[in-house]
Amino acid sequence: MAPAKLINMVQTAATYNDLTIRFEGKEIESSEVGLGLVQNLDHNLDAVSVTLVPMLDKIYNEMMLRASGRFEDPHKWVNPALYGQWIQIGFASAYDYLSNAIVDFDGFISIFYAMCHPNYNGGHRLIYPNPVGIFITSAKVDMLGFHAVSLLRVDKDNRGEYRAYFLNPNNEGRQDWGQNIKPSVHGRGEQHGESSLPLHEFTARLYAFHFNNLEAIEKMENVPLTEIQKIKKLAKESWGRSYTWLEIKKAW
Repeated sequence: MAPAKLINMVQTAATYNDLTIRFEGKEIESSEVGLGLVQNLDHNLDAVSVTLVPMLDKIYNEMMLRASGRFEDPHKWVNPALYGQWIQIGFASAYDYLSNAIVDFDGFISIFYAMCHPNYNGGHRLIYPNPVGIFITSAKVDMLGFHAVSLLRVDKDNRGEYRAYFLNPNNEGRQDWGQNIKPSVHGRGEQHGESSLPLHEFTARLYAFHFNNLEAIEKMENVPLTEIQKIKKLAKESWGRSYTWLEIKKAW
């Protein structure tokens, strides 16, 4: 979230005990909508979180309700409204709501790498954080659920390996996602508050992200099949065991 927007929200919430955010041309006021997902807030959190989370949670939940039933991931519409208009227009999801299956995972990976991997996107870096959805797995690679993190950057670490650096609220450094995929919080080029993984391991847990549809699609062919298959193998042998996989090509 943009710093100026965050400051303004804190000021408004603290002064009026209320927040208003526009969604698809209509205002959503936290004091006028139903309960969100957070019923018991941990008041040991920082003051900004304690102030904003209850209101943002209610607004977010209302946005998700309004965007549901469209046979696509509601985050496609909710993220730009919640985070800001710098969120890219393109939206890719590995999960297909109509077929209840994973569809064209090869294309999904190709789009992601064409968007963020410097070797295949023309050497570009991410300009803005990208809110992405990931599958959460246990140390035994069982599917546990879904989580949202903010992909902050993709960069080489001190060993020359490309890593995904992301903001993860649970970055205490003890996570084990199975398949020896363990997010690091220090020692591999992480800045304060960042977790990181080798880019291919992070991609193997990905299910949704935003991208520039005018740029990424034309660079999909740059991504080698060997890289795609490496990632796909990790995915199918972990969370992918819970889904049917279809090789139908999608029009990204």
